Amino acid sequence: DFSRETLADKLPPLSASTPVMVVMEGIFVYLDDAQRSSTFDALRRAYPRHTLICDLSTRAFMERYGKTLKRRIEALGARLAFLPEDPAADFHDAGYWLEARYSLVEKTLIYSGNTLSALLAWFLPRALRDGLALHVFRLISQSPASAPNLADTQRR
Repeated sequence: DFSRETLADKLPPLSASTPVMVVMEGIFVYLDDAQRSSTFDALRRAYPRHTLICDLSTRAFMERYGKTLKRRIEALGARLAFLPEDPAADFHDAGYWLEARYSLVEKTLIYSGNTLSALLAWFLPRALRDGLALHVFRLISQSPASAPNLADTQRR
């Protein structure tokens, strides 16, 4: 519960030269701008050589395919705060480079073991196929303002 404790308070200390892999599944969709910024800052300070792996959803995906899920989450008192058209852009602005992006819907169909399902992935609407994805980001800048503008060349 980060309303009482900060992420920075919970991150174990490691040498600044140690490469670190951070996995945050199902987190960013709930964080508002200030909370995302605080998370990025905490990770940057604690682990200057980290790679961040997280799942991200687009607004189009949630509006078309996640309405029931969104209602259920909100009925529990939570709020989906981060549903942009391009979630990776926010990470770029925070000093991250998009290293890889994997459609979770496509990978699920591919790993089903059914060849027909794997082929079906290519015919799904783009908002469904690409709207929920696993993203792998590498921190490239300690200062978000100095990050090169790579977002447009990295769309996959």
